[in-house]
Amino acid sequence: MCLFRVAASLNTIEAVENWLRLQGFIRITRFDLPRLTERDDIIQPTMFVSGQWRDERYYEVYPSLLYSLFDIALSRNFAVQIQFTEAGEVYSASSSSSGIFN
Repeated sequence: MCLFRVAASLNTIEAVENWLRLQGFIRITRFDLPRLTERDDIIQPTMFVSGQWRDERYYEVYPSLLYSLFDIALSRNFAVQIQFTEAGEVYSASSSSSGIFN
């Protein structure tokens, strides 16, 4: 599924935060971003929402033989980040993760 499309279809920042909670994300944070320029003709992100999955939730969604048999988690710290414009529209959406090898 495309995180950008899901976030954009939810219409409000609060709805995005609620959706993240329903998907099992924890540590959902929201904070304002500083304006990079005072020009009004440039659209820029002004708010950031992020959420993080615990290892257990990650492996429920993306099963792993090593994790299910030996409780060895190769992936850790899966997170999503969604940026919003001043008008409350989705500007960008991304995900990131780290593993035991990086």
